[in-house]
This record gives sequence, structure tokens and C-alpha cells, in this order.
Amino acid sequence: MNEDTKKFIIDNIQELIEYGDVGFIKALKGTTSEFRALKNLKQKYKIERSQNPDAGGNPDFVLNHKGRKILIEHKRASIKGYKGGHFKLEFQKSRASKNDPASRYYSPDWCDIVSIDVSEHTGIADDKRFVLTSDLDRHEKHPQKIKALHRQSTLWYDSLDELLTVLEDK
Repeated sequence: MNEDTKKFIIDNIQELIEYGDVGFIKALKGTTSEFRALKNLKQKYKIERSQNPDAGGNPDFVLNHKGRKILIEHKRASIKGYKGGHFKLEFQKSRASKNDPASRYYSPDWCDIVSIDVSEHTGIADDKRFVLTSDLDRHEKHPQKIKALHRQSTLWYDSLDELLTVLEDK
């Protein structure tokens, strides 16, 4: 992004938000959630943003934990959850390639953990849940991939510490 564009965005951010383009607002919320999560997790963990996470196809964060690199993808819980108040995780890529409909779905080994921002639902800043990618259900038509929609379950943890303890035992 060139300097003129950066300056324009900074000078006009309030108006851009009020302009209300759905795609822009969604992208801004996602980027803000990811940035806040990283800042929050850095206070306690040795964690960094992955190299080129979006365009390069890498998970968002790399956590160094007890000599092991753990890959983390960060998502926001879907605005509309499930009945009964359960959070909904949408875990899929923006689009599939024309020749491979399964390319929209993540492989189980693509990352180790999904960090899920539930702040919009709970009203608590930086409120996250964590789940092992290996605990997410597989896609019915593409069993080598993870299905797109997931209901909050007992496999979602309230803290990264809890999940890291589980991961160490595996």
C-alpha cells in the first residue's frame, strides 16, 4: 500500500466505517480481532505473526512452546450462533479454486490450533476460545478436509494454557 493510500485511510477512517461497505467492515473487524489477539497473547507467550499469513496461505500465528512450533489460525465466531447460544466457528477459506471444490476447506494438518474470538457475543474484550484442529469434524464429501461449520463443544477451551496442557499429553 502506498503512503497516499495509508494517509487517506488514516484521515478518513471514521467516514469509511460509516460508509458501511459490508466487505470493508468485515475485513476491518477480522483484522482488528487478529491484531488484538496477537497483542494479547504476546503478553504471556512467545508468539509471532506468521510470514505472509493471508496471501501466502500460512496460518496467522506461530507459537514457540517448549521447543515446539505450534501453528495457530485466528477466526471470529460467526455473528449468528446456533440455537441455545452456542458459538459457531466458520473454518473455511474465502473461495475455492475452479478445478478443486475441496480447496476451500482446510486440511487437518494445516495448523494445530484455532483461536476463536467470541468477544462480540460475550461483551468481554479479548475473550477467546481455543480448539485443536485435530478435534474438528471432517467434511462429509471430502474426509481429508475439515468441515466448514462447527458448534461450540467441550473440546473448545477457555484458555490457551488449558489447551497447551492437553496438547502436551497427546
